[in-house]
Amino acid sequence: MIAAVLLAALSAPAFSFQSDSSLVFQGTGISFGLGQSVTAPLTFDRRKAAEGGMIFAAARLDPGDFKAAAASAGLLLTSGSPLGASAAAARARHIPAVLI
Repeated sequence: MIAAVLLAALSAPAFSFQSDSSLVFQGTGISFGLGQSVTAPLTFDRRKAAEGGMIFAAARLDPGDFKAAAASAGLLLTSGSPLGASAAAARARHIPAVLI
C-alpha cells in the first residue's frame, strides 16, 4: 500500500498518522524547493521515483539516485546533514527535502 506523504520542515524530527490515513513526516528542512508543502505517494524504488510525481525516500542520495531525485516531488532522507551532498543536490534542483 502506498500512503500519501506530506513533507514539513520543523526543528524536531517526528512522524504521525493523520485521520485520512496519510502519514506526515516532519524533520529538518534541508531544501525548501519552491517553498510549498508536498503531498504525494511515497516510494523507496528509484525506478518509480524517476517516473515523477512521487516522494523518494532513501537513506541518502547515491550517484544512481540523481535521476530519480530530479523527477521526484520531494525527498525524504534518513542520513546526512543540511550541508551534505544530498542536501546540496536537492537545493540545486529546487527539490523539497526533509532529513528525519
